[in-house]
Amino acid sequence: MIFEVLLPLQIDLAFGLEMSSENIDPKTYRFVTCVSQGCLVSFELDEPLIESMKKNREFSLRFRMLNDEDSILAKVSLKGFSRAIAKLNPIKS
Repeated sequence: MIFEVLLPLQIDLAFGLEMSSENIDPKTYRFVTCVSQGCLVSFELDEPLIESMKKNREFSLRFRMLNDEDSILAKVSLKGFSRAIAKLNPIKS
């Protein structure tokens, strides 16, 4: 399953996008492309990451705007994630 995040233009592409949560080590992802709506990060949601997201209440995204020394931390709620992912991935027998 592919997870995509669209961030605003004028982002520091070299800094990347760091994703972290309680039970997972922070991981930095590279931007794939920028379009008129913003810059895109795309990565595979593997099973350990999905399981961790099911157990947590939120995860954090850290990025930095161009020409800014301070990074921005955005907290994202995972409320409803378990039910949503179950609808996308029916249990295989």
